[in-house]
Amino acid sequence: MENSKIVQENMKKRKDWITGDTFALLIKNTKYKEENGKYLIFIYDDYAKDELSRSYPVFRVKITKDKKLPQTKEELENLEYIIIDVSTVEWELMLSTKDKHQEIIDLQDEWGYLYDYKIKIYTTYKSKPAEDLIYLGNFQLTLPKREYFPYPCNIELHLWDNILKRVLQKYHQNNLNESNMYDKELCKKWHDYDSIGLNVMQTVQKQIEDGTFVYEEDDKPKKKSTLTYVGGDPNHKDYKRGCNNKKNTKKKD
Repeated sequence: MENSKIVQENMKKRKDWITGDTFALLIKNTKYKEENGKYLIFIYDDYAKDELSRSYPVFRVKITKDKKLPQTKEELENLEYIIIDVSTVEWELMLSTKDKHQEIIDLQDEWGYLYDYKIKIYTTYKSKPAEDLIYLGNFQLTLPKREYFPYPCNIELHLWDNILKRVLQKYHQNNLNESNMYDKELCKKWHDYDSIGLNVMQTVQKQIEDGTFVYEEDDKPKKKSTLTYVGGDPNHKDYKRGCNNKKNTKKKD
């Protein structure tokens, strides 16, 4: 493992990162006291662009089981990936093409959920990688088994300044099932709600394929858009008062 000061400083410059570069960040001073002293492990994946074509580094994150800093690939492989985002199988089926449906169905877990493990981290001149970020080396680690998130522009974006807080929150919500999404009753409601949208989408798609879909145009006459003047009323007492105030605030020559 490369740990010289020169390597550490160079690897904090994101222009030098390549896929598989792995960093450790000590967990400290968080409200999750049981996690303090452990490490978050950030595995660099690539860059992702948002809707404005701005690029952000993308990571998957793991968490150590204890306060020991992992040294080898084997130790890193044995750590748990943190789930960043959750969606229902119905939601993903609704947004995908038919050729993806079986893959989506196969990836769902016992709750009927699919998971995203990626996170974008926003770097600014004020919010930079933590000074105590430790470069561990470059490792080609096994990817999460149930990962499904084909929308790079929608990967969650967070600042370095609050990354500890946000990632630990995700860990407790999703990995430790503390979110209400893992309440059986609320889970069923979520699936039922997304099923409505899926059923509508499938019905429309079938009608389009059969040639029976009819687009119902609104027959109501269209009203001409008009602009409405919303300025002050010259006859209103406050209008004159306002004008007088403006006059009074003019600078004297």
